[in-house]
Amino acid sequence: MFKAAVWSVVCVAFGIVDFNPSVRRFTLDRIKAYVDQGAFFGARNVLLVVGEYYWDCEVFPKQAIWDMAKDMVKEAGEYAQSKSLEIVLELEPFEQALLKDVHELARFEMRSISRMTGSPSKYLSSISSSERPSFSTLA
Repeated sequence: MFKAAVWSVVCVAFGIVDFNPSVRRFTLDRIKAYVDQGAFFGARNVLLVVGEYYWDCEVFPKQAIWDMAKDMVKEAGEYAQSKSLEIVLELEPFEQALLKDVHELARFEMRSISRMTGSPSKYLSSISSSERPSFSTLA
C-alpha cells in the first residue's frame, strides 16, 4: 500500500442501473478497480455516483431500477469491505436521481441493511451507539 493524502476515490457508475448485463458487469468490475486503487493509496472510501432513473420511469419500472441499484451497490460494498474500504453514496439534486435527498438515501441504506442482516434494528443493535447513524429526524 502506498500512503498518500487520499480520503476518497470518486467513481461515476451510471452503468449500475443499466438493463444490459454486460454493462452492469463492466461497471461492477470498474468499481472494483476503483476500490483497488483506493486501497493502494490508503483511502478510506470510494464515493459512488449511482445515477438516475431512465426515461422518466416510463420504459422500465422505478422499482426495478431501484432494486438493481441496491443489488449492485451491495455487491460493490462487500468487495470494498474485503479491502477495508467503505462505499459512500453521493446525493444528486436532480429530479430523476435515485438518491436525490436524505430521505431517499436513508430508504436506500435501510433496505440494503435489511437484506444483509434481516432488519435495520438488528443491524443497529449490532453496532455501538457512537457508530450508530441517527435517522430520528427523517420522517
